[in-house]
Amino acid sequence: MLCRGPSAPGPYTLFAPSERALGELLHRLGGVDTILDTMGKDSLLKLLQYHVLRGYALLEDMEHELLARTLEGSHLRINRYDTYDNVYGSATVTTANGERLVRAELAADNGLVHFIEGVLAPPPADLVRTLSRDPRGRFSVLIEAVKLAGLQEVLADTKGRPKVPLRGRWCPWQTSGAPGRSVVPLAAVPLTLLAPTNVAFTQLPAEQLRRLLRDRRRLRQLLLGHVLVGSVYSAGLQPFQELETLAGSTVRVFSDTVSMKVDNALVIVPDVTAGNGVVHAIDAVLGLPEER
Repeated sequence: MLCRGPSAPGPYTLFAPSERALGELLHRLGGVDTILDTMGKDSLLKLLQYHVLRGYALLEDMEHELLARTLEGSHLRINRYDTYDNVYGSATVTTANGERLVRAELAADNGLVHFIEGVLAPPPADLVRTLSRDPRGRFSVLIEAVKLAGLQEVLADTKGRPKVPLRGRWCPWQTSGAPGRSVVPLAAVPLTLLAPTNVAFTQLPAEQLRRLLRDRRRLRQLLLGHVLVGSVYSAGLQPFQELETLAGSTVRVFSDTVSMKVDNALVIVPDVTAGNGVVHAIDAVLGLPEER
């Protein structure tokens, strides 16, 4: 049984994390015996509910950039990528908040189970909040630069964002309106932020950094060169790709099972999900403007 309770008999779809991912989570929280004390009952319940959708979420119904409402109340993002590697050749990869589906559509008596590589968690509302909630405070310089460049609205909400035509997408496993279906409006395109850490900025000469932070136009163009259109999760990358940024420039992405690199920068923390996209922390600033 995926869920119990007379008020909600199902069907449901469960995204079930791997044993390894659950073991790592339990280790961070101090083990099974202390998880309730560490998280609290309400937080643990919300975490579990975030892995469950109402209805049958069939693989054939999952579309790229589709938002699915969970029992917790917020959405998770489904992505479909056409990938290629030297071992398996061409393949279609499906992810939920960037976590790869490794086994799909195992039948249960009241729904379906999809097995995924990692544990899901409700994300912060947007990219700016995701940066500000970093537990180690590694993005304070980037956050200040975003404010100075006037890019808060681009990264934080739908105002000033690239748009697709406002339309509804049928999401067959949600229940509101017509039985078993609901409309999910996707008004704004999600973004991928290649986020230099504070250490990356301090590697610049101090005077160059001061001049850059005082020049709003150059700073804005530089930061837009760190933003990609769409949710670019590492699971969906090919070994080599060239991707266009919001600045109109191109970045080269190299990816394998061990690491991910963007131009001259190493991705040190990949796949941090936000409500409106994904963040990859990088160890260098990209596309520095020429000194004058």
